[in-house]
Amino acid sequence: MTKVKARLNNLRTSPRKVNLVAMRLRGKSVEEALNILEFDLRKSSIPFSKLILSAKANAINNFKLNEKKLIIDEILVSAGPTLKRWRPRAYGRASKIMKRTSKIIVVLRENEITEENKKVVIEKKREDKINSSKKSLKKDDFTKIEGIGPKISETLIKAGVKTFKDLSEQKTSKIDEIISGVRGNHDSTTWPEQARMAHKGEWEKLEKWQKELIGGKKK
Repeated sequence: MTKVKARLNNLRTSPRKVNLVAMRLRGKSVEEALNILEFDLRKSSIPFSKLILSAKANAINNFKLNEKKLIIDEILVSAGPTLKRWRPRAYGRASKIMKRTSKIIVVLRENEITEENKKVVIEKKREDKINSSKKSLKKDDFTKIEGIGPKISETLIKAGVKTFKDLSEQKTSKIDEIISGVRGNHDSTTWPEQARMAHKGEWEKLEKWQKELIGGKKK
């Protein structure tokens, strides 16, 4: 990936103030950065505009890069030499004035992700997220545990027990305490063990065992 640099030395503004402008420009396209700087009233906005235009000219003329795809890859701001001056004070004293300077490096590159590609990437991420949530829901469906219904499942999730692993690590006394407000007689003796099998994916073993259970306890 071709990167184009432009450097500015000894700008008579402190690095702290220059960084306030630099933070607004990182990752922006060249066109967008120039628009931002046009309405920025800070002192360093004009030198920044000139520096970005210089880097843009280098990219187009020397490296034959596409003007419309140029983005600001990086902006490095560091301290330059500090000029020391003196100010007269009372009783014949003098106080030091530190006139700080900055060095700026702007790095441009071509943006390889077009708007069309960006839409494809966003759509792919959305599909992956939906598939992941569906998979998670299927994996951690507490109603697959013998003796747990939708109401108990909802109560456990509200209490922070959200996965089979969480349930397998709970003591039966704690589970009984969580579901104490749910109507009915519930036996949670086998729930942690069933959850452990579900967490490990031992579904065949779990189904065979569940045939011997009624409401979470043996027939």
